[in-house]
Amino acid sequence: MEQKSIMQELREIPIGKHKDFPIKRMRTIQNYRTQLNQEFYQEGKIWEAVIIKEEGVIRATRVS
Repeated sequence: MEQKSIMQELREIPIGKHKDFPIKRMRTIQNYRTQLNQEFYQEGKIWEAVIIKEEGVIRATRVS
């Protein structure tokens, strides 16, 4: 089974859904989220990321 890149996983999140990543990937997720938001701004696609310390994850959500 081929492993997807984190960027690809973020792109494939459906609108209104989220995906959790290990908190050690925080900087990577935040950088990719910023890059995707800049790249797809004209198309109205938006991603958010929230840190959930209690669970030890960073949650990436596709807003629109």
